[in-house]
Amino acid sequence: MKIVFLALFLCFAAGAYDISPDVCTRASAQAVRLTNDKLEIRFSLTLGRLVWFGEKGGKNLLWLNDDKIISDYHKKHPRSYLNFGGDKIWSTPQCLWETVFGKKWPPAIPLEGMPWTIVQQSANTLAVKSQLIPHLGIELQRTFALLEKTPVLVVKNTIRRISA
Repeated sequence: MKIVFLALFLCFAAGAYDISPDVCTRASAQAVRLTNDKLEIRFSLTLGRLVWFGEKGGKNLLWLNDDKIISDYHKKHPRSYLNFGGDKIWSTPQCLWETVFGKKWPPAIPLEGMPWTIVQQSANTLAVKSQLIPHLGIELQRTFALLEKTPVLVVKNTIRRISA
């Protein structure tokens, strides 16, 4: 098990994201979309986060980092944390990272950088899940539901224990 974890960690540490000059713009454009009469959301499976939230046909209310800043920073620091922005979930409180992962900052690679998959999608709901986070033996699931004809988004975050 330790060898598998080490191999996974080295894979993620080497660069989990495909960093192109338009990484944030592309993630938003390729994200899974969900809309109702009032709102639109977009979830990026590659970045593992909500990258768009706003009125249908309006502006994005979530902050996303600038493509050039991310690309240039990644070129200078290829193994460093990249703050793409958007809405994400971390499975442990930041104040416990040193206890759990042995460091306070940046987030451990298993918390960010692994692609997500769609569990279920309908006209008004989207359920996605992370890959297994080996160090913690858990997976994360997020369910987004847009209520019909009203500007309300309901988000449910679930952490599932898969192994000890």
